[in-house]
Amino acid sequence: MRSLLLLTMFASACEPRLDEGDPTTDGPSCDTTLPLVDRDRWTPSRATDDPRPAHRPTTVDCPALSWLPEYEGIEVSTERCNYLSLTQPLRHDLALGDRIELEAWHQPLANIDGSAAQAHYAVYVGTQPLWEVDVAIPADANAWLMEFDSPVQAAAGTPVTLHLHNHGFNTWNFNRLAVDGCP
Repeated sequence: MRSLLLLTMFASACEPRLDEGDPTTDGPSCDTTLPLVDRDRWTPSRATDDPRPAHRPTTVDCPALSWLPEYEGIEVSTERCNYLSLTQPLRHDLALGDRIELEAWHQPLANIDGSAAQAHYAVYVGTQPLWEVDVAIPADANAWLMEFDSPVQAAAGTPVTLHLHNHGFNTWNFNRLAVDGCP
């Protein structure tokens, strides 16, 4: 009997439970995020599909080995990549105001000749910017671990574009793009 009681206590302690949350709220809290992109589904954007055609150089030279899966996302080396525009379909619907989680970073940035330059790092859904930042080069390493409300509404399947234009031999990572999946 004692072993049955211990077994029952152990089993119930191991069951996943929803957080009861604050009893004054409407119900249990939710801790679910849905990935909006898949690190293994990125493909080079066609020039006609690039949401920033004015940034695109006449000749794009960015061989596949310049961007590779790394952690949950991808790593981009601009040593041989003069411009990056990768795309894939949005995995889940996105509504205005949905809570977005984004994780990206870069290593220390330097320009080839040591002069000052500017990089542009962005994510587009369709032709609309979801997130973007301009980075002055040279720069120390930096990371963006952020949550923000979506300025974009789009259906699953809408193209998502990862855009990077940079000067110099630098390393950039795009690790996470997710939406809060709770109602």
